[in-house]
Amino acid sequence: MLEQRDTGAVRGYLLSLPYPPLRCPDLAVAEAGAFESDNLHVHDLVLAEELRGRELAANLMEHLQERAAAEGFARISMVAVRGSDILLRFYGYRAHREVAVPASYGRRAVYMSRPVD
Repeated sequence: MLEQRDTGAVRGYLLSLPYPPLRCPDLAVAEAGAFESDNLHVHDLVLAEELRGRELAANLMEHLQERAAAEGFARISMVAVRGSDILLRFYGYRAHREVAVPASYGRRAVYMSRPVD
């Protein structure tokens, strides 16, 4: 979570959860329960609009890598939306076009993953 020091306001966050590799949750369907997995799936990464373009997303992703390694995860996955797969390649994510992404993610959504360093 990115918290503004002077006010304590939440200005961004990254939410992830253990989820089986090469699968992603359908945003339109409730899950029946939690999963045990060595894959950590990024569900959401949000920044306040005025904070975008300052490499804060990269900082959150680096922090995620560190935490994933410390917690013993082997891989990190996510679904790239709205063309973000191009940027995620620079962070070591590889597209898995063989993985069917639910329609709830929108057009051009791509499942991606990378090993934990």
